[in-house]
Amino acid sequence: MKKTTVGLAAATLLGLASFASPASAFQAPLPGASALASEAVTHVQFRRRPICKIRTVVTRHHGHRVVKKVRTCR
Repeated sequence: MKKTTVGLAAATLLGLASFASPASAFQAPLPGASALASEAVTHVQFRRRPICKIRTVVTRHHGHRVVKKVRTCR
């Protein structure tokens, strides 16, 4: 019975102490997180969009002009 009373009193005091302090002042680390996980640097490579232009290609075929629109990307 004495252990239950002491445990209940400790839980009550801890609860009152957590309400008394602001949340931003008490930030405890997560129990499973290591210190190195927050310092790990990952390399992220972004892929650029292709820059495309419409090029007009004019060729002659049997004496006639043939105009083709060709998409060229780089």
